[in-house]
Formats: sequence, structure tokens, C-alpha cells
Amino acid sequence: MGKWTGRQGFEDQGIIHAAAVALAQGKAYRAHLLILQAAAQRAQGRATVAIAADRAKDSEIRRLQTVLSLDSTARDSVGTYRQLVDTITSQRDSARSAIAALYFRITADSTRAATAELRVAQLEANLRATLTVADCHLLGAGWLPRCPSRTAMFFLGAGTGAVVALALHH
Repeated sequence: MGKWTGRQGFEDQGIIHAAAVALAQGKAYRAHLLILQAAAQRAQGRATVAIAADRAKDSEIRRLQTVLSLDSTARDSVGTYRQLVDTITSQRDSARSAIAALYFRITADSTRAATAELRVAQLEANLRATLTVADCHLLGAGWLPRCPSRTAMFFLGAGTGAVVALALHH
């Protein structure tokens, strides 16, 4: 019985220690989530800037198409085509930049979600183990009454001892 009780106490201390460690890690966990959130917001900002630049280039492309239709010589058309190719190339690069920023945002958000799910699973496991420790029954049998406090057990034992001593004394 003493060996079982000692092992139970050691396991209970391990569960309580794991719960305390999980609670202490909360601050670092929240700081990590804030870093990921800030990175995702920066990526969103870069994507927004790239999309705005892309839209500005759309109007430039329409302007160059109008100029191209008004060009009267081949030499004028070649210059306009060069400007048009440069603008379209720049627009392509802006679109790639926006896609990369949005991909980074999705990756950061996915990492935040996975980290949050892992944290929830860890806390649920600690809570489940702690509740198992708190759900104590005498001699570990579920059909027996719940464990009283240490103080109540002391008074119950001392009282029983006193009654037995008085009964044996008379």
C-alpha cells in the first residue's frame, strides 16, 4: 500500500508540475503568436501596396495603348511598344510580389493556427490529468467516498485512535 501511495504521490507531483510549466509558458506562447500576427500584417501591407501599384500600372497600359493607336510611324510605335513592355514587366513583378506576400501571410496564419491547436491540446491534456488527480477516492476505488482533506483525515484518525484507546483502557 505504501509503495502504491508513494508512486501515486510522485505521479500527482509530475502532473502538477506539468500544469505549472504549461501555465508558465503562456507568456512566451502569447509573445510568439504576436510575432506571427505582426509578420502576417506586414505581409498583408506589402501585398496591398503591390496590388495598388499594379492598378496604377493598368491605367498606364491603357494610356500607352491609346498612344500606340495614335502613332503614325513605325519608329514612334517601337518606342511606345518598349514603354508598354516595361510597364507590363513591372506589373508582372508587382503581381509576383503580391502573391509572395499573400503566401507568406497564409503561411504565418497557418503557423499561428497550428501553434494554437497544439497549445489547446497540451492544456486540455494537463487539465484532464489535473482533474483526474483532483478526483480522488479512498483506496483508489471509484465506488468508495471521495478523499477527505488531510486535516479531516488527521482528526478522523486521531478521533478513532482516541475511541479505541478509551475502549481498550476500560
